[in-house]
Amino acid sequence: MEVYSITIRRQTIDLVEAGLPVPEVATTLGVSETFVRRLVRRKQETGSIDPLPRTNAGRKPKLTDEHLTTLTKSVEQHPDRTLRQHREAIGVECSLSVIHAAIRKLGLQAIRESALDARLRHAGSADFESDTDLAGSAGRSA
Repeated sequence: MEVYSITIRRQTIDLVEAGLPVPEVATTLGVSETFVRRLVRRKQETGSIDPLPRTNAGRKPKLTDEHLTTLTKSVEQHPDRTLRQHREAIGVECSLSVIHAAIRKLGLQAIRESALDARLRHAGSADFESDTDLAGSAGRSA
């Protein structure tokens, strides 16, 4: 959505106050009738014709400052954890790519899940978490 300049806003109010009908003001200035009506109403209600501040722009991040602090501690204290294990440690539901991006943004590194770890997990191994030492030595190279 386009934010109209203060000049267009002043001209809009001036023309409306001069008695021009809303459709004619909109056509003359190349704005919508809805914009003219809303601007006039805002001027009457608040006395301001300034654009409204954009407060809720964009998607809210999945990880809060508290999550990032916990993630930093998790990576520093347990550098051998996989991204999946770090995600579980901070207790947040998000994709592994979110965790990976956060770790990189923090200037840290974490290991990714090895192919063997993934196969064990997908095979439904009940001992997956306890087999990480075996999987780590078989599937990862240092």
